[in-house]
Amino acid sequence: MKTTAPKSKKKKVTVFNKISSGFRELHVDGAYGGVTPRGLFNMNFFAERMAIPKATDFEIENNQLRKIADSEDSKNGIIREFEMGVYMTIHTARDIHKWLGETLDAFDKSQKDAK
Repeated sequence: MKTTAPKSKKKKVTVFNKISSGFRELHVDGAYGGVTPRGLFNMNFFAERMAIPKATDFEIENNQLRKIADSEDSKNGIIREFEMGVYMTIHTARDIHKWLGETLDAFDKSQKDAK
């Protein structure tokens, strides 16, 4: 007669999520960063937009505004506004890399399945 060892019972832990009062969601167009001298990974998130003029001159004609020009000291071009930066260990960076890859793969599969 063959006897088998009893299967070990798996341990379980519950992780509770709490939303900080400072939590906010951001639109992100990209990121810039690198590795700090102490070996932490730094990622700074930014959003891009057109420059907002410092002022705009209008002419009033027949009770309607007609734009003349933006002020000369206004910036021309694209503004890259950095909203926040994060620092993480290499282990956290790898976990995020893995999660992002898995999420992208699942999205790609759902798009193929929808066709």
